[in-house]
Amino acid sequence: MSSNLATSKRRGLLGGLSAVALATAAGALMVPSAAQAHTSTVDLSRSGCSYAGQSSHGYAKTWKGSGSCSGHAWLRVNWAGNVSSWSHDASKVEFYAPGNNGIVWSEHKSCETCGSKKINH
Repeated sequence: MSSNLATSKRRGLLGGLSAVALATAAGALMVPSAAQAHTSTVDLSRSGCSYAGQSSHGYAKTWKGSGSCSGHAWLRVNWAGNVSSWSHDASKVEFYAPGNNGIVWSEHKSCETCGSKKINH
C-alpha cells in the first residue's frame, strides 16, 4: 500500500510541476514587449485643434491630428542620460532611440510657448 501512496504522490508532484510549467510558458507567450508595456499617450489638444504625444522606451512622437491652429508639434527626449533640444514640425516630430531602448522620459507640447506634458518611463 505504501508503494501505491508513493506512486500517487510522485504523479501528483509531477502533475503539479507540469501545470506550473504550462502556466509559466503560457504567461511568457502573453507578455507584451518592453516597448508595448510602457507606451503612453498624452492629449495636448487646445483651441479646437487636436494634438497628441506618445512615447515608449524606444520611440517618441508628437503630432497634430486636426484643426487650423498655427502651432507646431514639439518634442524633446531624455535617453540614456542625454537630453535633446526641443524639435518641432508643423505636423509631426519623431525620435527613435539608438538600439530601440533607453528613453527615460519624453516631453510634448503643441506650440512654442505652450506648457508641456511629460511621459516618464
